[in-house]
Amino acid sequence: MSHGPPKLPVQVTEVVNGRSDATARRTVRCPANDHSVPVERCDLCGWAEQGSSQRDEIDCGHPEMRMPVSQPSVADRVGVEEIMSRRVLSATPDVSIEALTSLLLDNHIGCVPIVDAKQRPIGMVTKHDLVQFHFTKDGNEEVILAHRRQRSSDDDLEPGLHRFQLAATVAEDVMLPLAITLSERATVAHAAALMAIEGIHHIPVVDLQGKLIGIVSSMDVARWLARNDGYLPPEGGREP
Repeated sequence: MSHGPPKLPVQVTEVVNGRSDATARRTVRCPANDHSVPVERCDLCGWAEQGSSQRDEIDCGHPEMRMPVSQPSVADRVGVEEIMSRRVLSATPDVSIEALTSLLLDNHIGCVPIVDAKQRPIGMVTKHDLVQFHFTKDGNEEVILAHRRQRSSDDDLEPGLHRFQLAATVAEDVMLPLAITLSERATVAHAAALMAIEGIHHIPVVDLQGKLIGIVSSMDVARWLARNDGYLPPEGGREP
């Protein structure tokens, strides 16, 4: 069954000038030249299908273009346990916001998994969640009202204003009540794909009983990719 000639993706670079005029430059990585060229040159090339330069992909029959071979990548052969952090700081739903904030800042981490009594992840609190909580006035009021946290007296405040005690607000109030996890049998490729699909930076790793045993971050994946190609990034560091 023929799949037609391999396709080269077109790269589009838009530039806006001081007059708010926008110009676009369309290029393609040419296998014959081994560098990017304007797509117009493809119409002058005997390997490209005529007229394909007007599309988002160039049909190219150059011998250097090969159909991808379906085989596992290195990332799909390396277990996530090889790159995950094995020391995980987690919290229960009743931990205060102050304690969570200190946990994140003091340990230079980007998130804290929230676990149940059996140490199974049930949610996640990130730095973004705490910033949103502290600075989104409406969100704070909704959280407090929804969970009926005890406030100090509002008698001395103007109508429509409320006072609440931050210490009475806990992880359960601000966490994302959904734990996206990876099995300890998952691979680096699985971790990267799940992060890209869900738009997240941290994924708890669980054992066969669903208990938390580690956490993998986008920086863990990035450091592994760098080391796999011979670079030597420092271990640890701040997480997003």
